[in-house]
Amino acid sequence: MDKRSEPSADKLCTHVVKRGAYGDVWLSEDAKRDYDILIRRRDEQGARQAATIKRYFERFADGGPDYLDNSQMLKRQGRVKDGAGKQVTVFAFKAYQWRLYGVLQHYRGRPSFVGLCVDSQKKQNKADAKILSKCGILAGKL
Repeated sequence: MDKRSEPSADKLCTHVVKRGAYGDVWLSEDAKRDYDILIRRRDEQGARQAATIKRYFERFADGGPDYLDNSQMLKRQGRVKDGAGKQVTVFAFKAYQWRLYGVLQHYRGRPSFVGLCVDSQKKQNKADAKILSKCGILAGKL
């Protein structure tokens, strides 16, 4: 992404997909596009992935990260540079071969998971370093 096309911080995540008693789940424009594609899929695997992700979003919004099994539902992926020299911790919501990467932080005044990048064709267990790096840079703009 070149400097001319980088979104401003207030426009980076404009899509709230779930609100609850604990907090919110926000998505960037790119992540929302990929999420919408997943939701519209009619094959068995897509339907299963969509139901899983929706359930995880609901559990996070209602009870926060403590309501999720961190080894499967919301997994810490590691720390990456945010583009400003700081480190951010990237997490992933996981559904079979579909991953939403983002950060946990207060966003627009509420505890939130802010989803920034999607890997919709996950083929291996290890997270793609390029996607994590991109997610970290985007997180630095929040």
